[in-house]
Amino acid sequence: IHAGSFGPNYMDTSFGAQYEYEMGPLSLGYERWANLAPEVNELQSFGHASVSETGELHVKLIGIDGSVMYEKLMTPIIVDNSDSSSSTVASDSTESTGSLELPITTSDVFIQSGEVSDSSINIMARCNNEAGSTMKLWLDGAEMDSTDVNANTDFTHTFLVDGLSSRTKYSYQVQCIVADGTALDSMEGSFTTAPGGDDEVEVSFVWAADLAGQGYGRNPNFSVTNANGETVTGGYIVFDTMEALSPDFALFQGDLIYADGAIPAAINYTNGTEVLGTWVNNPSKDFVAVTLDEFRANWKYNHGDDKMQSFLAKTPIFVQWDDHEVTNNWYPTEVLVNSPLYEGNVSADELYNRSLQALIEFNPIESEFTYRSQRFGKHLEIFFPDFRSYRDPNPDNSNPTLTDMMGPEQVAWLKDGLKSSSATWKIISAHDPLGVVTGSEGDYDSFGNEDPAILGRELELQELLAFINDNGIENVVSLTSDVHFTAHVNLSPDRAEGGFTDFKPLDEFVIGPIHAGSFGPNYMDTSFGAQYEYEMGPLSLGYERWANLAPEVNELQSFGHASVSETGELHVKLIGIDGSVMYEKLMTPIIVDNSDSSSSTVASDSTESTGSLELPITTSDVFIQSGEVSDSSINIMARCNNEAGSTMKLWLDGAEMDSTDVNANTDFTHTFLVDGLSSRTKYSYQVQCIVADGTALDSMEGSFTTAPGGDDEVEVSFVWAADLAGQGYGRNPNFSVTNANGETVTGGYIVFDTMEALSPDFALFQGDLIYADGAIPAAINYTNGTEVLGTWVNNPSKDFVAVTLDEFRANWKYNHGDDKMQSFLAKTPIFVQWDDHEVTNNWYPTEVLVNSPLYEGNVSADELYNRSLQALIEFNPIESEFTYRSQRFGKHLEIFFPDFRSYRDPNPDNSNPTLTDMMGPEQVAWLKDGLKSSSATWKIISAHDPLGVVTGSEGDYDSFGNEDPAILGRELELQELLAFINDNGIENVVSLTSDVHFTAHVNLSPDRAEGGFTDFKPLDEFVIG
Repeated sequence: IHAGSFGPNYMDTSFGAQYEYEMGPLSLGYERWANLAPEVNELQSFGHASVSETGELHVKLIGIDGSVMYEKLMTPIIVDNSDSSSSTVASDSTESTGSLELPITTSDVFIQSGEVSDSSINIMARCNNEAGSTMKLWLDGAEMDSTDVNANTDFTHTFLVDGLSSRTKYSYQVQCIVADGTALDSMEGSFTTAPGGDDEVEVSFVWAADLAGQGYGRNPNFSVTNANGETVTGGYIVFDTMEALSPDFALFQGDLIYADGAIPAAINYTNGTEVLGTWVNNPSKDFVAVTLDEFRANWKYNHGDDKMQSFLAKTPIFVQWDDHEVTNNWYPTEVLVNSPLYEGNVSADELYNRSLQALIEFNPIESEFTYRSQRFGKHLEIFFPDFRSYRDPNPDNSNPTLTDMMGPEQVAWLKDGLKSSSATWKIISAHDPLGVVTGSEGDYDSFGNEDPAILGRELELQELLAFINDNGIENVVSLTSDVHFTAHVNLSPDRAEGGFTDFKPLDEFVIGPIHAGSFGPNYMDTSFGAQYEYEMGPLSLGYERWANLAPEVNELQSFGHASVSETGELHVKLIGIDGSVMYEKLMTPIIVDNSDSSSSTVASDSTESTGSLELPITTSDVFIQSGEVSDSSINIMARCNNEAGSTMKLWLDGAEMDSTDVNANTDFTHTFLVDGLSSRTKYSYQVQCIVADGTALDSMEGSFTTAPGGDDEVEVSFVWAADLAGQGYGRNPNFSVTNANGETVTGGYIVFDTMEALSPDFALFQGDLIYADGAIPAAINYTNGTEVLGTWVNNPSKDFVAVTLDEFRANWKYNHGDDKMQSFLAKTPIFVQWDDHEVTNNWYPTEVLVNSPLYEGNVSADELYNRSLQALIEFNPIESEFTYRSQRFGKHLEIFFPDFRSYRDPNPDNSNPTLTDMMGPEQVAWLKDGLKSSSATWKIISAHDPLGVVTGSEGDYDSFGNEDPAILGRELELQELLAFINDNGIENVVSLTSDVHFTAHVNLSPDRAEGGFTDFKPLDEFVIG
């Protein structure tokens, strides 16, 4: 997190270890063992992991500037112990593979909700008996409203419900009562109202488009194995996948019906040149919509799908439309002349009017369908433009003069909305893309036209981009679809070829189709510097660009998921219909600072300067930190930095909780054990040191939140960190990093400022948190391995290697004196492990350091160990004993903290063909028993030495591996553990590690194992530092 960087290291292939991602000096073209200073900050990293309420594990490897270097979203494997004769897999129960044409739907009453706000909702229903009925709406068990429905609206109605409470979950049901009194009931629906505009809460949603296009409708044989390993069969599988994410709402961006295409009983699909297979539709649809009833029938066809019904009943939607709700690439005033789809010449406006009526009837829209926006808490506002109803003709889109896409009134609305919005993120739900070309010469359908000049509709887009730039509007993002492939597009003035560069870079995320033919990726328009950052379409997999591949090629079907955290981070994921994350990006908002320029909001070490005067280790009166947090207890450690005998008092939530006397015997430190606390509760605390004359010194205020109970299905997030102040790189007052928010942070251990901004629930400190075996000189040159790159300045400095107890203590005082570290520790409970540098490099029990250049004479590592252990316990929130242990955090997470240092056999034995202990038999038994008995979804091993990466060298291999593909030494212990995990069916074991001074994702796999042992489950290991 703040030390010299090396590597990436060599890999041991005994268990098939392989880098999935790696970033070290060698990755950037430096020497492998360059020992680069933190000035090369793209090689300094920490880890962040979160487990969602539904059990997804999201691991991020993050640079000290806050940028996400690599991330992986992992869906747990769910062990199903139910009777094998029953299935928990969702399916379209009304569909079969027989030749009989199935009914459009078997539901009595169709329901859905939409246009949710913090106080209102629209609830739409249809009486599928198609008889005049009284429709009644029930909300939370109470009758709310009623109306009569008949054939005039095709037995549909949308209720407007207002006066609701924000951030509140409601249930609803609709009943259709016919003339004879028979009542037909819908399934139960539910929704949660939006947060108010000032609420700092997480919000998540999905966006989707392109359903049942190119003739690919409801196929009862269609089958997908999802990311949980379950097989889901029949119909629109994407809705099953989206429902599992429990989004707060969904954006339906258009082409939700294909009115201009039939859905035949069977259709061949090709790779562009040859037939790959046959797609079966049951039910089918044999017409192109012209009449009102035909447009209605398209909605009924899609709404009849069981999976779509279930999703819509639980998820409020916001509906937009695009072309296929009417006809392909239509525009107002168009006349379709000699179209093969229609008889004679057909007015697009007439089709539009009929389609619009059907769209309003069959969606949760009360009466008017237009552009609009909706706020969701402090951090999110979404704008829903209409790029279809107000456009000029497509053939004009290559003209040198303005061609409207939105028209002047709608452009003014969008500009005003973006400017006046106080939301952190302003998202444009753009149902046609800004940067990707759609259509072709004479019929360009979106903004672009393949010409680098700014033409036609691009002049309107230029006006919008200029307005955003000129008014200093930050954090505008486009979410889009329509093009039937998946992509991340970036518009940038640095690449713009249209002669206009006064605009801010803009990210656009592209999804789809959710269930239709796949094409592309399309060509790009470079007027505004559009470029693919990620792309996945038929061409990406080696098919023809315009192949029109069926949903059977399901890795090309996708939807989007976005979430905004309580602290305003935007996390965008492009997800396959199997639930696998194809691409994701975490975005930290740019914060507009309107304060007086003479004052700075950038955090810095205020006690440090660039002068030659040696600065004090710390200026704080009382140092505090908390750790070992559980659902009912916490340890709180403090030190009286006046270094005078004092009475130390602990205050919790303003009340005196405990007190003790401290003196030089413990270097004026003490750890309080506080128990009897409530789970998932935030507490504040402060420590006071009172000297003999009654003078009281106060700490800063600290805080912590207790862990969730073992059954609590809640999100948990944490960071992990290691390797602080190594290789002589200590507290440099000149060290400066521009973080992901564009702020410059200066001085000291900047990583703690970055980690604190993420507000983790706790932190894992995996060792090497002091380098007792190295000095921190006033200045040190750093190289690329061959030549000097610069000089690193340390102020304060440290001129000794620790041998005595006081010297080990002094190392902790040096690091704890950093302002940024103090602030982080006051707010974040930690779990402490150690590794070698708390004692000396690569040490092991019984070792005697003979003729070491670091020490005088021969030195016993055990003596250093005992002194270091005392200092570690004194200066960390550890009550009295330091050992291996585990801690549970809610339903989905248990973390195991082994000790790979204290119980190991000598390093030179690690190439022996016989067992060499890393943990020892007692600790191995503890870990095996803990993993087997844990009911947590994820079992994380906080492995302060890596399982798959080699550390050390011949004769001194320090981790499990040894560069030999045979299974030797400590690998025999690892083999025992991997075999136990496999034999006992233990799923979702992950290793989080550090120590190696580079960043990586490592995967161990039996498919690549070269050691002759393959009876183990693949295991992911994430490496930071």
